Amino acid sequence: MIAAPVFTEKIAFAFVVSVLKTPINSVEKLWLLYSELPVNPTDEQRRLFADVTLCLGNDGKLWPFSGDIWRASEQTRSLLTNSGLLFVSLEAQKLYARLLENLVVEMKGAELVEWLAKLKLPDAGISSSALPAIFESLDHLTDLIRFIDDDLQRTNRDVLKKLPIIYTEDGFLCTAESSVYFHNDAAERSDLQTLGLQFVHPDWAAKEEIREVYGRAGVNNLAPHHVIQALKDRSLAQAELSQPELIQQLLKILVSISF
Repeated sequence: MIAAPVFTEKIAFAFVVSVLKTPINSVEKLWLLYSELPVNPTDEQRRLFADVTLCLGNDGKLWPFSGDIWRASEQTRSLLTNSGLLFVSLEAQKLYARLLENLVVEMKGAELVEWLAKLKLPDAGISSSALPAIFESLDHLTDLIRFIDDDLQRTNRDVLKKLPIIYTEDGFLCTAESSVYFHNDAAERSDLQTLGLQFVHPDWAAKEEIREVYGRAGVNNLAPHHVIQALKDRSLAQAELSQPELIQQLLKILVSISF
């Protein structure tokens, strides 16, 4: 006697698709399929559904649930309008919220950090007058940083520190790995720039959300050991000041910075 086939999740999913009898060529048929899918799929079902091309994007096309497609609030979609990111159809997201929450990742601050890292942006020397398209403008970059701050505890520090989102006093973007620091004294910042040290733009350093994100990326308050390290890394011959002038300025700066 031949045993009856086991009714696995894969067979169940194939059965749901076959119910439609004809290709999914309309939103109505897609909604019918969505209504038959388990709202709270098991881990095995998620794996089975992941690569199925049935996720309706905001471009009107069907994509794999596990592809480069994201759920997002209307506010997030507006923020990232010109990013090139692909989002789930807003109508689908509203109608089948619980289903899609289990099948499609939501775009939040941590996800944005990971996505920006994949763009392979330059790590320094980005002028504020020639920003990458994703940043659009300094105001928009500020909004992106605030978005990251809203999800800051989930962000990967090692990835965040490599993003060129640190706006320096001289009008350029760099990463947190570029010897860039917070420091309040404008005169001292000017003096120390001759050693190759960079400083967060004071207007940006004064904004709590930006300071939090920069801090998580690894930007610290200037300390004496940073100055000493800069001296090790940069010979006196490279400095714009004469040796006596440089020594005099360094003494003044080191005295002013508390240990």
